[in-house]
Amino acid sequence: MPAVDEVAVDHVAVDPVAPVPPEPVPEPVADEPIADEPESEPTLVLPADASAASVAISRDRFEAGTKATVVLARADALILAVAAPVAAVLDAPLLAMATDDMPQAVTDEVARLGAQRVVTVGLSIPLPSAEPIGSPDDDAATLSVAAAAFVRAAAGTVRAFAIADTDAARTLAGPVAAAAALRRFPVMIGADAARTGATDGERRAAVTYLVGTDAIAASRSVPGGFPLPAPTVEATADRLAQLLRADGVLQNADAGAGAGAATGVVGVASTSTDPVLLATLAACGGPVLFAVPDPAPARIYTFT
Repeated sequence: MPAVDEVAVDHVAVDPVAPVPPEPVPEPVADEPIADEPESEPTLVLPADASAASVAISRDRFEAGTKATVVLARADALILAVAAPVAAVLDAPLLAMATDDMPQAVTDEVARLGAQRVVTVGLSIPLPSAEPIGSPDDDAATLSVAAAAFVRAAAGTVRAFAIADTDAARTLAGPVAAAAALRRFPVMIGADAARTGATDGERRAAVTYLVGTDAIAASRSVPGGFPLPAPTVEATADRLAQLLRADGVLQNADAGAGAGAATGVVGVASTSTDPVLLATLAACGGPVLFAVPDPAPARIYTFT
């Protein structure tokens, strides 16, 4: 048999005792610093137009597609005051309109919210889904009686606010409407409407808080009338905030919370602000004041 050539193989001797050098460990890579998310600006400056301001408040407060109902009201200080608690008991945005013709911004906002039901106050809108409260031709006092019946039926309340001051009624509308919306109480316009609300119907008001310089005199003729007199509009707003704190709606400022702390929201304006814009602030979900409380709440709605 022919010989087979042997192939020489070199063997490398391995010392079984010698340690195996560890693989190099990569240097740790420092985490890149995560940029802090910018804090949202607490103050939202609203446009000086009631309809545009109401849309801005709605867009800020409510997510798209979350509201089946909206309340549309004429851009009048007293009518907006009447409508604010209506929107509150329906948990609905309040949008202001200068005329019966819906501005495109309001139409777009209704569509964004996904609303199918439209409740109107002081307007005549040709929409199949529109549900008017009272007649669009009614004055604010008459509308307040109709709206009060609606609010009482929805909320079961037996209390109300009334603006008794004839001279400063429109300026008072914003602070009063905001307080009424927070408490789900109707707003009566004038002493006569307050008397009607306190004497007529199954759900008549047992207590009516009367606001304005005429509050004491008006309370004498309104059953259950409770006057909240104050010499100025600013003092009236502060008096209303005190009432809300006493009712537990707002936390006490002495306990380390501002006037809007319980809701985290406040509307702030000046006495020179147009009364219609003041009333528009009533839809903000907090009180309407004439100075920013200390400490300031998380959200402040105001005008330039």
